[in-house]
Amino acid sequence: MAKPFIKWAGGKRKLIPSILSILPKSFNSYHEPMLGGGALFFELAPERAFLNDYNEDLINTYTVVRDNPDSLIKCMRKMENSEEEYLRIRSSSPRSPINKAARFIYLNKLSFNGLYRVNASGNFNVPYCKVDTRSPLDELAIREASLTLQGASLSSVDYLEALTKVQEDDLVFIDPPYDDTFSNYTSNGFNKANHLALKEAFDYLTDLGAYAIVCNSDTPFVRGLYKNYPKVNISDRFVISAKGSSRSPKETFFITNFEF
Repeated sequence: MAKPFIKWAGGKRKLIPSILSILPKSFNSYHEPMLGGGALFFELAPERAFLNDYNEDLINTYTVVRDNPDSLIKCMRKMENSEEEYLRIRSSSPRSPINKAARFIYLNKLSFNGLYRVNASGNFNVPYCKVDTRSPLDELAIREASLTLQGASLSSVDYLEALTKVQEDDLVFIDPPYDDTFSNYTSNGFNKANHLALKEAFDYLTDLGAYAIVCNSDTPFVRGLYKNYPKVNISDRFVISAKGSSRSPKETFFITNFEF
């Protein structure tokens, strides 16, 4: 079974068993409009999927992994793990999709705490992890991910546009930047107005007859927003903090528009 080939802040890999317990027994196509690391997608390995993320570099990486894994692996074999090489690659601006994907994975594997963060200009600005024994290339993970992605349609548009492809009885898993937490996955961020728009989209999916799940932090704002929908709290461990000791368990909302 394939697994996520990148680390993503707020990823759901450790919560997969809990998520599986609340999924509908069957569905048509799978949609994930805020893809990130794609843990649930790789777990389900659906025959037909629509995967989207506003981060163009991330979707380019998925596309290259799907279509050109051999060329990507060949490129990454030349990359060494050292702080000097990391800083050189971080400051580079490759043009080809394959070189861009290689840079993206390399920085993801060797950045401090595996964090993806950009500044207001859209430039990646995370320091080196200072672990010179870590390999930036997991060839098996890339090849397995490539096979799983063969039935996936990939896009990098606003998530609301991505949701226009959803049809009745499709499954939609939405994992947005959480309320009152880190949101610098792109230079645009994600604020209260965005969460209100997401709730309207959730209502739209409900009226459409699709199965929808959205996860978020358990805050009074989120509780009030989804007060009329079924929900479950699952103990999570945020992985944003630099210190493991400060990653205390948090209650995370999983909100559905169907009974589970």
